[in-house]
Amino acid sequence: MNVKNIARMGSHVLVGAAALACASSSNAVSYNFEVLDSTVKVGEDFDVAFTATFDSLLEVATFAFDLDPLDLLPANGIVQFNDWSVPAPLSKFSLGAPELRGLGDPFDPLFGGTDILLATLSFTALSTGTETVSIMGPVNFGQGLELYDYDSDVSEFYNIEAGFKVDVTSVPDSSVYAALPIVLAGMAVFRRKMTLAADTKGAV
Repeated sequence: MNVKNIARMGSHVLVGAAALACASSSNAVSYNFEVLDSTVKVGEDFDVAFTATFDSLLEVATFAFDLDPLDLLPANGIVQFNDWSVPAPLSKFSLGAPELRGLGDPFDPLFGGTDILLATLSFTALSTGTETVSIMGPVNFGQGLELYDYDSDVSEFYNIEAGFKVDVTSVPDSSVYAALPIVLAGMAVFRRKMTLAADTKGAV
């Protein structure tokens, strides 16, 4: 995407902020998160997919939101945000942390659908516990989600406010693995003694 298109996309967001009071959204949109790892353990990196779901086929022009608007990460020590990415043909663009911004290409009609992956967020698990991660992108601050219809040159704007929880489990201590052969050997000896005792009792 060239500088002209970036400026054009930015102007759409600003225009949407000014026109929010008189504009109405005709499409329903919801936001979904999916932790892409079945289990998250301390010390591991994990990704979270952020998807927008629409009730009809639409095309994303821009989106922007603040990750962790209350500035809780990683102060509570459970997870730490590392990086993020967007799928093609979106372009990753940011005005500085903690804002995440993606720019679409209105000349690419292929980037549309009812379930659209907006971004993939990458984290590191620091300690055990349950972490709630929130995002917020109010349109009146020049953020949110913009859907653009190139044919009619009309944009619709939506606030972004969502979040997700992730459970981080502990990694077993190495001493547990070291003691495992001893435990198994002890169980084998105990089982053998029980078998001999049963055989002896049966012989009597």
